[in-house]
Amino acid sequence: MPTPRKEATVAELQEIVSRSTITISANYPGLKVSDMTTLRRRMREVGVEVKVVKNTLLRRAAQQAGKPNLVEIVRGPTALMFGFSEPNEPARVITEYVRTARTSLALVGAYLDGQTLPAAGIAELASLPSRPQLLSQFMGGLQSPLATLAGLISGTLREFAGLVDARATQLEAEPA
Repeated sequence: MPTPRKEATVAELQEIVSRSTITISANYPGLKVSDMTTLRRRMREVGVEVKVVKNTLLRRAAQQAGKPNLVEIVRGPTALMFGFSEPNEPARVITEYVRTARTSLALVGAYLDGQTLPAAGIAELASLPSRPQLLSQFMGGLQSPLATLAGLISGTLREFAGLVDARATQLEAEPA
């Protein structure tokens, strides 16, 4: 029978798992306390929670949250990073940290929209532009042909108006 402390941990984890948009897992054995503190601080700056939990408790919380595939990215002692907004921001920050910190932290995978990603997928996700940037690029791509069409139509109308004006001037200049 689970202890009240474990039940509370599972309930807290279940709440975090259910509202997270991305979960990134990393193996941390051999990581110094100072490095883990630095990692937690950097993650907190971008709104990401770092948790180290028992895999069995995570399994229960993931089941309760309706995300049973989440446990596929957990292997051995694992630190989990939970992002709650844009999925590429946590991926970018953790990838940057792993690249620059030179620690023993190794990315295992990520859970995003019901699917698991390998460690290489995290790097690809980190390289994507943010959602507002993608939307602005998309809208710019839609707007560009429309602006070109509007320019062509107004240019044609301008030329036609100039032609009519020139003909009117020509008719006025001719003797009756």
